[in-house]
Amino acid sequence: MLRKATTSSPSITRGRRRSVLACTLAAALAAGCGGSDLVDNTLPETLAISYEGRLERGLSILLRAAEADGTTLPPGTVTWLVAPSKAGTWRGDTLELKEAGKIKVTARYDGGAGILELDVAKPPEILFDMTVSGNRDIYRAALDGRDLVRLTTHAAKDYDPTVGGGVIVFVSERNGNPELYARPLAGGAETRLTNTADSEQYPALSPDGRRLAFVLGFGLTRLYVANGDASNTTRPDPTHGHDGTLEVAPAWSPDGRTLAFVSTASGLPGLYTWDGDKAVLLEVSGAGDFEPAWSPDGQRIAFASNRTGDVELYLLDLETNEIRRLTERVGSDGFPAWLPDGRIVYVAYDGTVPELRWLDPENPGVTYPIPLPGQPGNPVALPR
Repeated sequence: MLRKATTSSPSITRGRRRSVLACTLAAALAAGCGGSDLVDNTLPETLAISYEGRLERGLSILLRAAEADGTTLPPGTVTWLVAPSKAGTWRGDTLELKEAGKIKVTARYDGGAGILELDVAKPPEILFDMTVSGNRDIYRAALDGRDLVRLTTHAAKDYDPTVGGGVIVFVSERNGNPELYARPLAGGAETRLTNTADSEQYPALSPDGRRLAFVLGFGLTRLYVANGDASNTTRPDPTHGHDGTLEVAPAWSPDGRTLAFVSTASGLPGLYTWDGDKAVLLEVSGAGDFEPAWSPDGQRIAFASNRTGDVELYLLDLETNEIRRLTERVGSDGFPAWLPDGRIVYVAYDGTVPELRWLDPENPGVTYPIPLPGQPGNPVALPR
């Protein structure tokens, strides 16, 4: 899948709090235990509450209550409340988190109660391009699909964003052929960076925004690096490949010192790196490997590959050279992008229809769709 016009933080967090003192008087309960959030503020706080899941808006957590002797109460036997009430929706003992911020969960059982205070995080934000009503533009949104903002509005196609140093660079066809444009992440005027008769695509900014990699040409594109404003363009390794070599999909390491990219110099599309000297082939698979993306710690590269026939996501450990498969389903998965907390956002195809999903590499069998109103592609994580 060369192109389709598309933890660090643990996946499971456990929390458990017990009250220091059981409130035995109604006044003490109201003052010390948040009694107004209990159905009956005369109930003593005798239950300990625990949860499983990630405390993030748009996700769900599983609640459990235990008695003083440590006995966990069976599912369906506890009455649950959340305050404020708009903060979540209950499905039995599962709470779907609707709002970010501090919330209070209350359990009632057999004349006793328990309270757990939680701090729900706002999801990370991503950039991506998306076709809505026939027009492709650059958007940003939170990982749960909310806080959606359209960043470009030109009638021509704008796509393939990259971000670094507070700047977004993207491809636009508003001048006929694909050219590179930039705009501040915080908002502001768009600036044209390239002005050639060729096609400039696959932009990749280094994290500090000082270096820009992209590919140039039609058909057999070649890789170039430049300053962040596309000035001082040069070939990273002029000796790499041959006249029939295709180079695409550059990606900078987190420290901005090494460039990963895809090249057909060895025959099939393979993953290469360049750190200022000669380009080096990372791994030979006998299949096509595409779309590399560095982990936040720089120790792993996620990529797409058709080594099993279907295009799936894989993870390469750069120290051990171990490769682990992340997705396994009917349908193509590609264009991975790492979030700062170690999750991976990617494009999943249902036939030819794309959607964005995310997964945790530590638990890749569970994936989460990102609800959006169009056909998205080319996700990029925004820095913290």
